[in-house]
Amino acid sequence: MRIHHASPLLKTKITAPPLRQKVVFRGRLLQLLENGLRGAEGTSFSRRLTLVSAPAGFGKTPLVETWIAGSRRAAWLSLDEADNDPLRFWPYFFCALQQVESGLGRSALAILRSSSLLQESDTPSGLPQEEALTVLLNELLEVQEPLILVLDDYHHVRDEQVHRGLTFLVENMPPTFHLVLTSRTDPPVPLPRWRSKGWMLELRQAELRFNPQETARFMETAAGSALDDAEISMLSARTEGWAAGLQVASISLVGKSGKEKQTFLRTFSESKRFLLDYLTTEILDRLEPHLRDFLLQTSILTYLTPSICSELTGRTDAETILEELESKNLFIVPLEREGRWYRYHTLFAELLRVQLAKTRGKETVAGLHRKAGRWFEANGHSYLAIEHTLNAGSDDQAAAMLEKYATELFNSGEQKALLRWMQEIPRACLVRYPRLLMFESMLLYLAGKSREAEAVLEKAGASLQEGKKPAWSSQADHEELEGIYYAVKAFLQLFSGNVAAMEENSRLALQLLPEMSPPWRSNLSILAGDIAAISGKLSAAVEAYTQALADCRRAEDHFFTLMAGFKLTRVLFYQGRLTDTDRLCLELLEGAAGTGFAHTARAGCLRIMRGMVACERNRLDQALEFVQKGLALIEKEHLMLLAGWAYACLARVQFARDRLEDAAVAVRQAESSGRAGELPYIENLATAWKARLWTRQGRRDPQYLDEAYHLLLGRGLFKEHDVDDEPEFFRLDEYLALARVLIARGEGSQAERFLPKLQRIAAAENSILLLTEVLLLRALAQQDVQEGEGERAMIKETLQAAGPRFQAEGFVRVFVDEGPPAAHLLERARQAGIFPALTGQLLAAFPAGDEPDRGDLAARGALAEPLSEREREILQLLHDGLSNPEIAAQLYLSLNTVKWHLKNIYGKLDVDSRTAAAARARSLGLV
Repeated sequence: MRIHHASPLLKTKITAPPLRQKVVFRGRLLQLLENGLRGAEGTSFSRRLTLVSAPAGFGKTPLVETWIAGSRRAAWLSLDEADNDPLRFWPYFFCALQQVESGLGRSALAILRSSSLLQESDTPSGLPQEEALTVLLNELLEVQEPLILVLDDYHHVRDEQVHRGLTFLVENMPPTFHLVLTSRTDPPVPLPRWRSKGWMLELRQAELRFNPQETARFMETAAGSALDDAEISMLSARTEGWAAGLQVASISLVGKSGKEKQTFLRTFSESKRFLLDYLTTEILDRLEPHLRDFLLQTSILTYLTPSICSELTGRTDAETILEELESKNLFIVPLEREGRWYRYHTLFAELLRVQLAKTRGKETVAGLHRKAGRWFEANGHSYLAIEHTLNAGSDDQAAAMLEKYATELFNSGEQKALLRWMQEIPRACLVRYPRLLMFESMLLYLAGKSREAEAVLEKAGASLQEGKKPAWSSQADHEELEGIYYAVKAFLQLFSGNVAAMEENSRLALQLLPEMSPPWRSNLSILAGDIAAISGKLSAAVEAYTQALADCRRAEDHFFTLMAGFKLTRVLFYQGRLTDTDRLCLELLEGAAGTGFAHTARAGCLRIMRGMVACERNRLDQALEFVQKGLALIEKEHLMLLAGWAYACLARVQFARDRLEDAAVAVRQAESSGRAGELPYIENLATAWKARLWTRQGRRDPQYLDEAYHLLLGRGLFKEHDVDDEPEFFRLDEYLALARVLIARGEGSQAERFLPKLQRIAAAENSILLLTEVLLLRALAQQDVQEGEGERAMIKETLQAAGPRFQAEGFVRVFVDEGPPAAHLLERARQAGIFPALTGQLLAAFPAGDEPDRGDLAARGALAEPLSEREREILQLLHDGLSNPEIAAQLYLSLNTVKWHLKNIYGKLDVDSRTAAAARARSLGLV
C-alpha cells in the first residue's frame, strides 16, 4: 500500500471505521443529525453540508461513526498532516467514494492522475480540480441513492487549492450528495454564505458537551461502574462535558474506593497539562511495563500495523498487544474491520510523544524514527519513509533517500512534497546531492522563479565538477547526473531564445544520458524541435516533432505524446496546413480521452490550436469556445508559459471579434504571466499584441500609434535601431507588429527595409500562412508607390501564394484582420482583374463598415483609404475656413493631433495643401 496518489492508496484511510464496542449512544445528537438531512421522500438531502466543529477530544469522530453505522450509505476519509496537499487529498477523496459507489469518481481521479508532470508547486490554482469536480458532480447527478461522504479531521488541511475545490463542490453539489466535516477549527470556506442559504447543519462545542445523563451513561459504559448523582454532577462540572476528560477520568476511576473517587473528582481538571499528569500517573504508570513501553515506542507512528510495531519494540506479540489496547479502550482506533491497521487518538498520541521525549530522550526518539523510516522504505511506502527519516534528523540519509525516489515522486505528482522536503534539509547537506538540486531547479523554474532556478542549477553543476556524489552513486549514476544537468540547463534556456546554448547543452546531455532515462530523453527529443522552431527552421522542426511524437507514442509516454503533438500542430499551423493541424489535434485528443489525459493542460493546448484553426477560418464563435475551454484547463495547472501563450491566443480571437476591451484584458494577463515567470517569449507575444491593439485604436486616436511605436522601438528589436539588421525569428510577432505601426504612420518604406527578410524565411520554410501575412503587409506598405505599381505587384504575389491554400484550407482572417486598408487593397486588385474570384470571396468576409462601397469607390476615383469619422469632421471644418488652432479648440484636440490628422487627410486625398484638400473634398462629395 503506497501513500502517494499514483500508487495504490492506503485503504484504511478510505474505509469507514467499525463501530466501537463501548461507544455511548447520544440520541439527542443523532436526532439533530437526522433532522438536518431530511429531504423529499428520502431521495435527497435538505442540506449540503454538516459541520462538526470543536476542539480536540469532544467526541466528534465517535459521534459521526455511530451515526453512519446505521442504514445510511456513507463513505469515509480519515485525514492527517500528509493530506495537506491537493495532489494527495483529491485522489483519496474520489477513491473514498468508490468504496460505496463503484466507478464513481473514476474519471475525475483520472484527470488528477494525468495532470501535468510539470505541476507548479507553490502557487494557487496549480491543479485541474474544478474540471475533475465538474466531472464528479455530473456523475453524482446520475446516482440514484443518496450518498454521504465524511471528511474526518479536516483541520489538517490548510492548502488553499483544496479549500477552493471544496467550496466549488459544495456550491454545485446535487441534492443526493451530502458532505460531513469534522474539524477542530472552522475551515476557511464561505460558511456565512452557506449558513444564510440554509445549506448547513452545525454541531459545535456547546452541542457536543456531554450533559449529566450522557456523562452517567459514559461512565457506566467505559468504567463499568455507576456514579451517584453528586459524583456525576461534580465530574460534569470538572470536565465541562469534554469527552477526552471523561475518558481519562473513567480509566482513572477504575478500582477506586468512594473516598478516592471524591478526592479524584475534586482535583480533576480538563487542561492538557493536567491530562498529561493523569496520563502518566493514572494510566501509563498503572499499565504493565510491556504495554507502557509499547505505547510510548509506537507513539511516533501515524498508522500502526503489527509488523512495524514489532520493528520498533522488538516484540513478536505486537498483534496481540494492539488487540489488548483496543479491548482496554486505550485511545486506539481500528482503521480496518479486520484490525490490521490502527491509529491512536490524536490527542492521546500527542501526549504520548511528549512523555516519550521527556522520559527517553531525543536520541531514543530519533532512533525510533530511523527504524520506522527503514521499515516503510522496505515495505514500499517511500512517502512515509522520507517523513520519518527527516524526523530522525538524519539529514544525509534523508537526502540520499529523497534523491533515490525523486524521479518516482516527481512523476507521481508529489512535486509539492518533494520541494518541501528539500527545503527541510539543510543547504549544506543538500548541495552534496546534485540530483535533488536539479529537480529543485526544475520545480522553481516551473513556479516562475527562473533566477532562483538558475542559481540552484549552477550549485548542482559546481557539485558535479568537484566530483561530489552520494555514497551509493556509481560512476554510471554520476554520468547520468551530468546528463540530467545539461538537459535541465537546456530546458531553462528554452524561452530565452539562446539557440546556441540549447544546442550545446542538448548535445552534451544526449552523450551522457543512458538510453532509458525518463523523463529526460523524451524532453530532449522535443527540445530538438523547439530549437529548430525558434531558429526559424520550421521544416526541420516538423521533422523533429514528428519523430519525437512517434518515439513517445511507441514508448506509451502519454504526457510527452501530447507535448510533442501540441508543438507539432503549432508549426503545421504556421505552415498553413490548417486541415492537418485540426486533424492531428482531434486524433491526439481522442487518444488522451483513452489514457486519462483529456483534461490536462496539454490537452487544453490542443483545444486552443483547434480554436486558432477555427479563428483563421472565420468561425469566431467556435474559436472562442475552443480557446476558453483550453485556457480553463491550462489555468488549473498554473503553468506560466502555457498560460501566457493561451492568453495571447485569446487576445487574437477577441481581436478578430472586434472585442478590443476583452482582447486588452487577455493581453494584460499574458503580460503578467510573462513577467511572473520571467519568460521573454511570452513578453514578446504580449508586447506584439498590445502594439497591434494600439494600432487598431490608432485609427481613431493617433496617440495610440505613437505609444505603439515607442513601445516597440524600446524593445531593442534591432541593434542600435538599425532596421537593416537581420531579424530574430524568436521575435517574429514583434517585427510584424512594428511593420503594422510603421504602415499606419505612413512610413511603409521603413517597414519595407525588413519585411523582405521575413518573407525569405517564410518562403524558405514553406510557411504559407506566415508568408501570406508578410506579403500582405508588404502590399499595404507599397500603397504610396507611384501609380500603385508596387502595390499591385505585391498584392498579386500575395494572392498567388495564398490562392491554392485558400480553397483547401480556408484562409480568411489573415486578410480580414488588417481591416479597411486591406479591404480597399483587395477591391483595387479586383477592379484591376487580379484574381477577381478570390478577391471577391475575401471581400465578402469583411464585416460591414470595413468592406468598401465598390461602385462608389470606382465612381469617385478610388480613395487610397476611406476617411475616418474624425477626419471627416476636421475636413468639414477646414472646408468651412477654420484655422488649425480653431479646429483644435472646437474639437478639444491638441494642435499636434490636428496636424497629424491633416497629414493623413492630405495623403488620402492625394493633395498637399488646405485649398487643394477643400476642392478635392467637394469634388468627391465629402463635404
